[in-house]
Amino acid sequence: MSETQESVSSSSSSNEIDDRLLKELRGATFCVDLTAQGSIFYAEPNDVRDVLSRIQQQCHLTTDTLFGDGISSESNPRFPPQGFDQETDSFKPLVHFLNAILHVTKETLRPTAEVASYKGLPQCYLSSLRFHSHDVEVIDKYGDPLRLHGLGILGELPAGGKIPWEDVEVTIEVSGPIDALIQQAAIHARCSLLNNKRRFFAISIGFNHITLEAFFFVFHRSGLSSSRPLSLRTQQGFQDIAKHIVGMMNIRDEAEYCLDVTRSQNMFCLNERYYDVLRVLYLRDGLCGTSTAIYSLNGMKPC
Repeated sequence: MSETQESVSSSSSSNEIDDRLLKELRGATFCVDLTAQGSIFYAEPNDVRDVLSRIQQQCHLTTDTLFGDGISSESNPRFPPQGFDQETDSFKPLVHFLNAILHVTKETLRPTAEVASYKGLPQCYLSSLRFHSHDVEVIDKYGDPLRLHGLGILGELPAGGKIPWEDVEVTIEVSGPIDALIQQAAIHARCSLLNNKRRFFAISIGFNHITLEAFFFVFHRSGLSSSRPLSLRTQQGFQDIAKHIVGMMNIRDEAEYCLDVTRSQNMFCLNERYYDVLRVLYLRDGLCGTSTAIYSLNGMKPC
């Protein structure tokens, strides 16, 4: 690759980027069943039933207990039946709820690392996924740091509460209007794809703090695939939220997670040879369409 004047196209103003994202998603937003067979969050029906049974019988987490009295905690998530007056009031209860389902799913479906190794069973790629609330700063290579409403990463937060976008697996967005939810999620999906070029899609969980409806968003180069609204107030909505998370925990490896297996963040393996990325010459900063990137590379040892 020839060296040209460095032109990382991240200098656009935030308003220009917001307008461009909305224009890109107009006519490219689809409501789909992300848990259908062959979809990204598909899980075997028996696995979903086992998790739902354990959630109800052993953890006593139902639509009734969810709206019971008491302070919300990870062992006992709680939501006000009338919804939240402020977005910020919903951040921690939402993370408590998602982590409670995540914990049950791991306990129900995933063998220990020792058992998996002994039996030759595949491990879930997101086996150490954990959701965290909004007191986290995400570092952007091409812009200012951002504070998200919530996020999912592999493991616990590092000391200092600052993490790079490459480590963010799921973003959590909270708002009332669905348009605002999609816009916030799109901005952060762009950051996720821009900062981690191995990704082919970005996952986000949207939550309406007034109606208590959740959405699962998958942003990809063809647009946005969204679940229908999943209401915490109904048994079906409760079960469908759990079903999406069970499906998330059934992603086996990098290939199923659609990561580019020919590269790491700073190195390519092309034609059986390693190439180190010296610098970025050009990077298209859009969400949809081609994700054109031009690098200056240095040839290294054979793969």
